[in-house]
Amino acid sequence: MNQQAQQQDQIEEQIKPPFNPLKVIIPVLIALLSVSLMAQWYASNVTLPRFCKDPQQALRQLSKLLDDEASIQNEHRRQTMIAAKLLFLHPMKQDESKPDYLRRLNYLMLNQCN
Repeated sequence: MNQQAQQQDQIEEQIKPPFNPLKVIIPVLIALLSVSLMAQWYASNVTLPRFCKDPQQALRQLSKLLDDEASIQNEHRRQTMIAAKLLFLHPMKQDESKPDYLRRLNYLMLNQCN
C-alpha cells in the first residue's frame, strides 16, 4: 500500500504544470500601473485645483521654500507643506531657473483654475 501511495505522489508531481511566473508578474504590473495612473489623475483633478483658491500665495510660499527662507515652525508649517506639495506634484526641471519654474507653475495653475 505504501508503495502505491509513493507511486501516486510521483505521478501527481509529474502531471503538475511548472510554475509560471507570468501569472504573478502580470497582475502585479497591472496593479502598479493602475496605482500610478490613479495617482496622476488625482493630482491633476483633485489636488492641483485646491491651489486655485489663492495661486499667488502658493507660488510665494513655493518661492520661499526654494530659497530656504521658509521654516517649519508652527505658524509657517501649513504654508510650507502646501508649497512642498506643489513642488512634489510639479517638480522643477533640471535646467530650469527659479523664475522660469514659477512662471511655468503660474501658467499651469491659471489653466487649471479657469
